[in-house]
Amino acid sequence: MSSDRSFAFLKGLKSGALWGIAVALSATFATPAAASTLGFKLSINDPVFNSTSGNFNVPDFQLENTSDSGQQITNFSLSIGDTSYNFDFVRIQTVFNDPGADLNYTLETVGLTNNGIGDDELRYSFTGFDAGDIFRFEVDVDPDSGAPSQDFRDILFPTAELRVTYDTGHILSQTLTTPNPNATNYQLGQTLAVPLPGGLALLGGAGGLSLVLSRSSRRKTARMR
Repeated sequence: MSSDRSFAFLKGLKSGALWGIAVALSATFATPAAASTLGFKLSINDPVFNSTSGNFNVPDFQLENTSDSGQQITNFSLSIGDTSYNFDFVRIQTVFNDPGADLNYTLETVGLTNNGIGDDELRYSFTGFDAGDIFRFEVDVDPDSGAPSQDFRDILFPTAELRVTYDTGHILSQTLTTPNPNATNYQLGQTLAVPLPGGLALLGGAGGLSLVLSRSSRRKTARMR
């Protein structure tokens, strides 16, 4: 009789401890999944970077990845807005900040020669465009015909659209709004909260552990009978 009581006590202690672990795991994994933030900042004719001294025919652009959890920018595009104009040529393109020394870029449209043959959309693809990296370019904006010197603000605003694509597949897009006519430089940007993967899978794992413990307890009870 004494041995039966001891076994029952030990069995209850063991199953109670395991059940406590299961409950603790379930409570932990049932919390909402953490979120990361995708983001970018686009500066136009920023005096910190700009080498064109406020040239409004050849504006200077700086694209920065402001994401916070390792997401990389893979593509960037900017439409012309007023399609009676075009991006004639890219005069300067360079990596401005790249601590990892792994940022590479490919200009997919628009040429590098000032020849009056341009495109209505400027597109880049990237590898290694990590958070904190900055890519810079200057592009000439010209009419499809007529005088070649134009103010980009009259062409891109308020209908040009920029799109930033990430290695997660998410795309952030923004239409340029009517600018302050007295401003000489502009700051654009956007962020998006994205849940981190894995939270739901862990929750399912904790529930599975609880189910296994329950079945194990029933099997032990059946053997004792």
